[in-house]
Amino acid sequence: MEQINFIITMDLAVKFLYKGVITPKEYKIFLHEMTTKYGQNNLQILYQIKLDMFLN
Repeated sequence: MEQINFIITMDLAVKFLYKGVITPKEYKIFLHEMTTKYGQNNLQILYQIKLDMFLN
């Protein structure tokens, strides 16, 4: 269940990032906090890649 919560929340954060609601810095902080809370290190890589794609 924690993995599902992590995915849903981070997908929403990605949408906010692309719409300009949050900055890349805010996204990185949020990603770190979510990873710390849910311990989803394997998914952190996926969402870090999404940030890298956004920045490039």
